[in-house]
Formats: sequence, C-alpha cells, structure tokens
Amino acid sequence: MTDKALALLAKYCSDLRTLCVSNCNITDAGLKALGGNISAFSLDKPDKETGEGDNVHNSVKQFGCRELTVVEVSRCRITDTGISLLAGACSRVSFTVISLK
Repeated sequence: MTDKALALLAKYCSDLRTLCVSNCNITDAGLKALGGNISAFSLDKPDKETGEGDNVHNSVKQFGCRELTVVEVSRCRITDTGISLLAGACSRVSFTVISLK
C-alpha cells in the first residue's frame, strides 16, 4: 500500500468504513488524501499501462473516505499530523495504533 493507493481509495471507495494497514509505505500525505485532499496525486492522467484516463475533476465530485470509522495502523511512516488531518476530515474515525515505526 502506498500514498497513491490511499488517494485511489479516496477517489473510488468513498464508502470505505474500515482500513487496516501495517508495514506499508504510507505517509501523512496518504492520510491527507484519504480524507479527501487528492490534489497532490495525478489521478486524472492516463494510466501508463492501459492508456486509459479519468477526466473527473475535483470540483465536480467530492472525494474522500468520509465514512471511515476504524483505521488500524502499525509500522507505517505516519505522524500525529497525518492522524490529525484524517481525523479532521472523517469525524467518526478512531485509530488503533500498534506501532508507528
């Protein structure tokens, strides 16, 4: 799992309620994207392998996994800042943090 994968979840899986990530290469940017701010990720460019693109603009569709209630993390590269960013966007989320490193 990467930050871009979290951005894709935010774009296509807005009803996601539970997410478990451990030993993943995610950062605060990924949590920010999961909360709905996917502007840092070029998700509207054509896929290099398929050549298919998605031309949906951020202003047309609301992004983010705002229905998240549980996020379990362990051994990821996130900080309190990332947790705060996601908690601010997803008011019902609770975190189970086993270990951040």
